[in-house]
Amino acid sequence: TCPMLISCPHCKLVVRIDELVEHRLNQCSKKALFTKCDKCGDAVLWTELNQHHKQKYCRPNKTQLLEDDYENDVGLNTWPMNLVVQTMNAQLEHG
Repeated sequence: TCPMLISCPHCKLVVRIDELVEHRLNQCSKKALFTKCDKCGDAVLWTELNQHHKQKYCRPNKTQLLEDDYENDVGLNTWPMNLVVQTMNAQLEHG
């Protein structure tokens, strides 16, 4: 299993983790179920948007924050792996 790939639970297509938001909003056969969170930019199910806003991981510009933190702290562009870990943790939290 490649840690950079994920199966979309809604259409079962395998996509790169860093393209999952784009996939859910524009390419997924179930894209009508999703909206882009105006706070953090994630693709969120319309039915879960209010609950999503209450979660600690819903914060402004989190992808940019990850990029800045990792590039400044270690001098490497390692944020994609951190995004993989965060996405996997979020999936575990939501079952």
